[in-house]
Amino acid sequence: MMSKLIELLKVLKPSYKIIMVYLHEAHADDVWPVGYGILNPQNLDQKQSNCDQLLNKYPALRDMVDAVFLDNMENDFIMRTGAWPEGYFFANKEGEATWVHCASK
Repeated sequence: MMSKLIELLKVLKPSYKIIMVYLHEAHADDVWPVGYGILNPQNLDQKQSNCDQLLNKYPALRDMVDAVFLDNMENDFIMRTGAWPEGYFFANKEGEATWVHCASK
Protein backbone atom coordinates (compact mmCIF):
# COMPACT_ATOMS: atom_id res chain seq x y z
CA MET A 1 0.00 0.00 0.00
CA MET A 2 2.74 2.48 0.93
CA SER A 3 4.59 1.85 -2.34
CA LYS A 4 1.43 2.71 -4.32
CA LEU A 5 0.99 5.93 -2.34
CA ILE A 6 4.61 6.92 -2.94
CA GLU A 7 4.26 6.26 -6.67
CA LEU A 8 1.13 8.44 -6.77
CA LEU A 9 2.93 11.22 -4.91
CA LYS A 10 5.79 11.09 -7.42
CA VAL A 11 3.28 11.78 -10.18
CA LEU A 12 1.59 14.60 -8.26
CA LYS A 13 4.72 16.25 -6.83
CA PRO A 14 5.58 18.42 -9.85
CA SER A 15 2.12 20.04 -9.81
CA TYR A 16 1.02 19.94 -6.17
CA LYS A 17 2.30 20.70 -2.72
CA ILE A 18 2.09 17.49 -0.67
CA ILE A 19 0.90 18.08 2.88
CA MET A 20 0.59 15.21 5.32
CA VAL A 21 -1.58 15.29 8.43
CA TYR A 22 -0.53 12.57 10.86
CA LEU A 23 -3.74 11.25 12.39
CA HIS A 24 -4.27 8.59 15.00
CA GLU A 25 -2.27 5.36 15.15
CA ALA A 26 -4.30 2.69 13.36
CA HIS A 27 -2.34 -0.30 14.67
CA ALA A 28 -0.96 0.69 18.07
CA ASP A 29 0.28 -2.43 19.89
CA ASP A 30 -1.46 -1.42 23.12
CA VAL A 31 -4.81 -1.27 21.27
CA TRP A 32 -4.42 -3.88 18.50
CA PRO A 33 -1.55 -6.23 19.41
CA VAL A 34 -0.43 -6.97 15.84
CA GLY A 35 3.27 -6.23 16.33
CA TYR A 36 3.88 -2.95 14.51
CA GLY A 37 6.05 -1.72 17.37
CA ILE A 38 4.15 1.52 18.01
CA LEU A 39 2.09 2.56 21.02
CA ASN A 40 -0.95 4.80 21.22
CA PRO A 41 0.43 8.24 22.21
CA GLN A 42 -0.57 9.88 25.45
CA ASN A 43 0.58 13.37 24.43
CA LEU A 44 1.68 15.37 21.38
CA ASP A 45 5.38 14.65 21.95
CA GLN A 46 4.68 10.91 21.71
CA LYS A 47 2.49 11.47 18.63
CA GLN A 48 5.34 13.47 17.04
CA SER A 49 7.72 10.62 17.82
CA ASN A 50 5.36 8.12 16.16
CA CYS A 51 5.13 10.37 13.11
CA ASP A 52 8.92 10.65 12.98
CA GLN A 53 9.18 6.84 13.15
CA LEU A 54 6.83 6.51 10.18
CA LEU A 55 8.77 9.02 8.09
CA ASN A 56 12.08 7.39 9.02
CA LYS A 57 10.70 3.97 8.06
CA TYR A 58 9.62 5.34 4.66
CA PRO A 59 12.24 7.88 3.56
CA ALA A 60 10.68 8.08 0.08
CA LEU A 61 7.46 9.32 1.72
CA ARG A 62 9.42 11.81 3.83
CA ASP A 63 11.08 13.12 0.66
CA MET A 64 7.71 13.62 -1.06
CA VAL A 65 5.95 15.74 1.57
CA ASP A 66 6.35 19.50 1.69
CA ALA A 67 4.87 19.87 5.19
CA VAL A 68 3.72 17.62 8.03
CA PHE A 69 1.07 18.47 10.60
CA LEU A 70 -0.21 16.49 13.57
CA ASP A 71 -3.85 16.10 14.46
CA ASN A 72 -4.37 17.15 18.08
CA MET A 73 -4.98 14.66 20.89
CA GLU A 74 -8.74 15.19 20.59
CA ASN A 75 -8.52 14.13 16.91
CA ASP A 76 -10.30 17.25 15.67
CA PHE A 77 -9.05 16.82 12.09
CA ILE A 78 -10.42 13.27 11.98
CA MET A 79 -13.74 14.35 13.49
CA ARG A 80 -14.18 17.30 11.11
CA THR A 81 -13.09 15.56 7.91
CA GLY A 82 -13.85 11.86 8.37
CA ALA A 83 -10.27 11.10 7.33
CA TRP A 84 -9.98 7.80 9.20
CA PRO A 85 -8.11 5.59 8.76
CA GLU A 86 -6.83 7.65 5.86
CA GLY A 87 -8.01 10.40 3.56
CA TYR A 88 -6.81 12.24 0.49
CA PHE A 89 -7.76 15.83 -0.28
CA PHE A 90 -7.03 18.00 -3.31
CA ALA A 91 -7.48 21.73 -2.86
CA ASN A 92 -7.32 24.72 -5.16
CA LYS A 93 -5.20 27.81 -4.45
CA GLU A 94 -8.02 29.26 -2.34
CA GLY A 95 -7.89 26.20 -0.06
CA GLU A 96 -11.25 24.82 -1.20
CA ALA A 97 -11.42 21.04 -1.50
CA THR A 98 -11.83 20.03 -5.13
CA TRP A 99 -11.57 16.25 -4.60
CA VAL A 100 -11.88 14.20 -1.42
CA HIS A 101 -11.51 10.51 -0.73
CA CYS A 102 -11.81 9.18 2.80
CA ALA A 103 -11.63 5.45 3.46
CA SER A 104 -14.36 5.76 6.10
CA LYS A 105 -16.92 7.23 3.68
